[in-house]
Amino acid sequence: MKRACGIGLVALPLLAAGCYSHEAALQRLRADNPRDQAAAIAEAARAGDRSMVPELIGLLDAQDEGVRFMAAAGLHRLTGQDFGSHFARPEERQEVIAKWRRWWQAQQAGGAAGGG
Repeated sequence: MKRACGIGLVALPLLAAGCYSHEAALQRLRADNPRDQAAAIAEAARAGDRSMVPELIGLLDAQDEGVRFMAAAGLHRLTGQDFGSHFARPEERQEVIAKWRRWWQAQQAGGAAGGG
């Protein structure tokens, strides 16, 4: 019995700190629930999960303004970049999204880890 309690005491701080799961966050990002999407964006940004950048770029065109805001904030936190407003009109958002995609492709092609 002591052993189980010891494991519980060791695990407690880990549970309190929270464990980031890329797959769980990805599922929540792809859900049709703005609250889940916003929470997943925040988790990915806190975790520094740059592999989520393409997903966040796609969410810059989300119907929900809050999701767009969180996607822009998450992208900025993960990359240090800002290519325009999430409040832009739909046609302007497409330009912003295109800039993000070009930048991300350049980062992948160049193997760069930082902004630029």
